Amino acid sequence: MNALPAVRAAVRSLDPYLPLSNISSLEEATRISLLPLRIAAALAGVLGMVALILGAIGIYGVVAYLARQRSREIGIRMALGATASGVVRVMTHQIISWTAVGLGLGLVAGFAAAQLLANLVFGIAPNDPIVFGGIAALLASTAYVAGWLPARRATRIDPVSALREE
Repeated sequence: MNALPAVRAAVRSLDPYLPLSNISSLEEATRISLLPLRIAAALAGVLGMVALILGAIGIYGVVAYLARQRSREIGIRMALGATASGVVRVMTHQIISWTAVGLGLGLVAGFAAAQLLANLVFGIAPNDPIVFGGIAALLASTAYVAGWLPARRATRIDPVSALREE
């Protein structure tokens, strides 16, 4: 707004009776016009975080259920001398493979959707590898932690009681 007095003087020199109203900078004008898109982006971000949390809860629940179903197998492994880290490694390997398949399919679908929605993305390329890589890393780490927690808890199974269960 430092140029406002100079603009007013230039307009007055051309036509002294021309009123100047609603003077704003380009930044202010674009900020107001982009407000609906910013609100939509913030809402999409919040919904994405909710989806990430629900996905983590779902993975945790599935792995906890599978660990409960495999308690006899885990008990046998522990009774035969398997270490807790070995049991966790076996259980998390399955989580990692499921996550890799899901991420692969999701990245392909994401690249396709990014091309369709390219005109709605500002400031980054629609197929920016840093963004896609960061999201993939976030999803993979979330899935790993959500699966690791019940797998780690499953190693606390008493082998004798697990073997007695029917």
